[in-house]
Amino acid sequence: MKREAFGEWLGLKGISTVTLRRSLATRIERALTTLGYASNDLDDAFAADELAGALNRLQTLGRTLSPGEPLPILLPSGSRNPSSRLTGMAAALRNYRDFAAGKPAVPDAEDAQKEAVWLVTARHGDQDGLAGFIERGEWSLVYEGRYSQKVREMQPGDRIVMRDYRSRSVEPPFETNGAGVSSMVIRAIGTITQNRNDGLSVAVDWEEISEPRTWFFYTNNETVWRLPENEQSIRLIAFLLDREEQDYAWYLARPYWRDRLSSGGSDADRIRRHALEEFIEPARARGNASVTIGVRAVNEALGLKDGWPNICQALEGRKFLEMAALAPPTRIGKPMSSATSFRFALAEASVAWSPDPTNLILYGPPGTGKTYATAREAVRLCTGMELDDSDPVARAALMVEYERLVGTKQIAFVTFHQSYAYEDFVEGLRPPSEGEAAEGGPGFRLDVRPGRFREIATLAEQARKRVSEHHSAADGNLAGRRFWKMGLGAIGTEDDVYQACIDGKFVALGWGGDLDWSDPRFSSLDAMRDEWQVHFAADQHPDDQQPSQTGQTWTFRNAMKDGDIVIVPYGNTAFRAIGQVTGEYYFERSDLGTYSQRRQVRWLLTLDEPLPLDLIIDGKFTMRTLYEIDDTRIRHAALERLLGGADDGSDNRTPDQFVLVIDEINRANISKVFGELITLIEPDKRLGRPNALTVKLPYSPGDFGVPANLHILGTMNTADRSIALLDTALRRRFDFKELMPEPEKLAEAAKRTGIDLVALLGAINDRIEYLHDREHQIGHAFFMPCITRNDVDLVLRRKVIPLLQEYFYEDWEKVAQALGDGEAVKTGQGRFLTRKILVPPPGVEDQRDERWRWTIRPAFDLPLLNA
Repeated sequence: MKREAFGEWLGLKGISTVTLRRSLATRIERALTTLGYASNDLDDAFAADELAGALNRLQTLGRTLSPGEPLPILLPSGSRNPSSRLTGMAAALRNYRDFAAGKPAVPDAEDAQKEAVWLVTARHGDQDGLAGFIERGEWSLVYEGRYSQKVREMQPGDRIVMRDYRSRSVEPPFETNGAGVSSMVIRAIGTITQNRNDGLSVAVDWEEISEPRTWFFYTNNETVWRLPENEQSIRLIAFLLDREEQDYAWYLARPYWRDRLSSGGSDADRIRRHALEEFIEPARARGNASVTIGVRAVNEALGLKDGWPNICQALEGRKFLEMAALAPPTRIGKPMSSATSFRFALAEASVAWSPDPTNLILYGPPGTGKTYATAREAVRLCTGMELDDSDPVARAALMVEYERLVGTKQIAFVTFHQSYAYEDFVEGLRPPSEGEAAEGGPGFRLDVRPGRFREIATLAEQARKRVSEHHSAADGNLAGRRFWKMGLGAIGTEDDVYQACIDGKFVALGWGGDLDWSDPRFSSLDAMRDEWQVHFAADQHPDDQQPSQTGQTWTFRNAMKDGDIVIVPYGNTAFRAIGQVTGEYYFERSDLGTYSQRRQVRWLLTLDEPLPLDLIIDGKFTMRTLYEIDDTRIRHAALERLLGGADDGSDNRTPDQFVLVIDEINRANISKVFGELITLIEPDKRLGRPNALTVKLPYSPGDFGVPANLHILGTMNTADRSIALLDTALRRRFDFKELMPEPEKLAEAAKRTGIDLVALLGAINDRIEYLHDREHQIGHAFFMPCITRNDVDLVLRRKVIPLLQEYFYEDWEKVAQALGDGEAVKTGQGRFLTRKILVPPPGVEDQRDERWRWTIRPAFDLPLLNA
C-alpha cells in the first residue's frame, strides 16, 4: 500500500478526514487473505482484480453478517452495527481503487461527508461508565448542559473514542525534569450509528481495547472534544485508529514542551512575562489606576494544565513584583484556585470620575465625524479618558475602550426613525413570549415591556444602588464560575415561591416529590430512580413518571456546586434575580407544595422588574427548569459590571456612568417618543439630585426617575433636517455642539494621495454655502481613509456627487457650479462633468429650449498637491 501517496491523493480530493480513510484502508489490507487474496497488500490485490473481489465480499458481508458476529481483523467481537462499519470500509476501498487506477482527485458527493473524531470521557457521573456504555451500545451525558449541543452535532459514521484524563502522568517514558505532563488513557474506540437527537446520547458500535494505550502532550479534559483539523490531531488520529506509536521526539522538540521540560521553573517565567506584557503594560498605557488578572485567563492563554498554584505563586512572588515595579496585589477569591484573581494598583487612586448629567446633541453636515466624536464623548463621560485626536494610536485605543464599554452595557445605541414610538423607547405592551405564555396560564394577555431607555436607566440605577449599599467588587468576580438557569415557580401562578426564595435566601426545586434525597447513596442517578419507583411505581402513579423527577433532582443535588451562579428567569427572554450557591442540598417541607428540595444562596441581584436576557446571555432560555448554561453564552463583562465586579482600585464610592447614544435624533417625533421623559431628563431633576422627580409611567407600577449617572448623546445630520425645526422643549433640555467640515484635517491624506484635498474640499464647500446654505456642506470624514488617487476618485463619484445631486434636486448646472466645473457649462468639458446638447427627436424639432445631457467623466482632473 502506497500509504503517503494515498494520503496526499485523498487530501487533493477534498476528503476532510484523510487519516480516518487511510486507517480504514489499512485495516482492510491486514485482512486481505481473509477475503481470499494471496497476500495482505492492497497493490497486489489491485493488480489481481482491481479490488472487485474485496468490494463484493464487503457488500455481501454487510447484508448477511449478524450483529455481534465476529469477523477477524475487520470487525471485533460484539460489533452491534457491522453494516455501518463495512460501508465505511467499502468507501475507503473504492478510494484506493481509484487512486491505484490513476484517476484524478476530483471531489464527489461521497467525499463531502465529514467523518468527525470525538473524544469523550469514560466517566458517567461519579462512576466509571465504560462497562455500561459498551453493554448498552451507547455513550451519554448524565444531564443536559453545556455539552448537549456537541452531542447533537455527532453524526452516524463519526468515530468516537472513550478515554480517561490524567493531569499529571506517573513515570512517563521520557525525561520531564520534575515538570508535569498530562495524558489520556484510551480505553475504547467505536463508530456512532445513531444520534437520538435528545442532546444526551448516541448509539455506538464499541470496540473495547483490552490493553489501554496512553497518549501524552496533546490532551483535553473536556467531557466532549471534537478533534480539530491540525497537525497534532492528525498524529493523534493515527495513534488512535492506525495503532501507530506516538512520536515523543516531535513534541519534545516543540518550543512549549522543550522549554517546559528543560527546567521545572519555566512555567513561572512564562506566567510572569504574560502578565507583564498582556495586562500590566497595556493597563499602564491606558492610564488605568489598577488592573485585575484572573488566574483562569492566564491558565487558558498559556495552555497550562491546572496551573493555578504556579500562577498564584508567580503573581504574588517577589520576582514578579520587582520585575513589574508593583506593590503586592490584593487577592480576590480563594487562595490558589481557578477562580482567584489579583488586583494590582498601578498608581495612586485619583479623584473618582463623576460628571454632571449630560444631554448633548452633536449636529452638522454629513461626513463631519459625528460617529467618532460620539464615541469619544461617550468614553469621556464613562471614564474621564481624554485622548489626542491627532495620534492614530490614541484613536485606536479610544475605539477599543468604546467597544469594551459597549460590551459591559455602559454604552447603548439606538437609531430614531419616522416609525419610532414611545413604546419602543420607554415602555409598551407586548404579547408574552412562548415560554412566558405557558407559565402564565391560558388566555391572551399583554405584558409590559421596557424600551431601550428604560433598560439602560435600570442598569444605571442598579449601579447607583450598588454604591449606596456598599457591594463588594468580589461579588462580580465570575472567573471560574459555572452558571445555571433555574426557574423559581411559574410566573403569575406561583409568585409566592419566588418571593419565599428571595426572602429566605434559598433556591427551591419543584421536582423530586416530597422525598428527602440527602442520603449519600443518592449521589447515584440509578439509586434515585430505584427509590422513586419504590414510592411512585409506574403502574400505580402513571402521571409521576417524568424523567425530570429524578434527572433534575440529581442535577440539583449533585451537579450544582458551592460557588456556582444561579440566574432566575422571567420567561424565556428576561431574568429577575442572580444568586450564588452557598450551601449543599437539603430537604425542607413547607407550605410551598412540592418545592422541598433546596440549597442556600446569597442573592447578588434582585430586580423590581425583569431585565432583557440578552444583556447578559446570548440567546434565549429553554423551558427546562434547571440546566447549566454554556460559559460561551455568558456576556462576562456585562454580567460582572451588573454585579459590581469591575473595580478600578479606587476607594471613592461613585457609581459607574452610562451613556445612551441616539443616532438621527431629529428623524423621530421627539415629543411623542420622549413623553414624560422631557421633564425627567433635565439635569437637576435626576435621581440623586436635590430636585429629583419621579413619575408614574402609563403601564408599569411604581415610580420612575432618570438616574444622574445616565447621559444622553444625540447625533443629527443637518442635511436631513434643520436644527431650527427641532421641538422647542427638546432644545431647552439639550446642549448643542456643532461639527462642521475641517478640510485642514486632510493634510495627511493629501500627502498619501498626492491630491490637494484641503484645497479641493474647501473650495467645494465655499461654493455649496454660496449656492445653497452652510448646513449642506461636505464633511472631511469622507476623504480621511483615502490612500491612493483612485480612492479619492471613488469618494467623489460615489459619495460627493450623489449628495450634490440630492442637495440641488438634480439641477446638474448647480452641481457643476458646486464642483467648480464652469468649463463644463461653457464648453461642455469640465474636470468632473461633461455636457452635450441633445438633438431634438423627429416631431419636436420646433422645440425652442435647448436641452443637455450631463455625464460624469470616467476620470477626474484633480488638483495635484504643490502643483
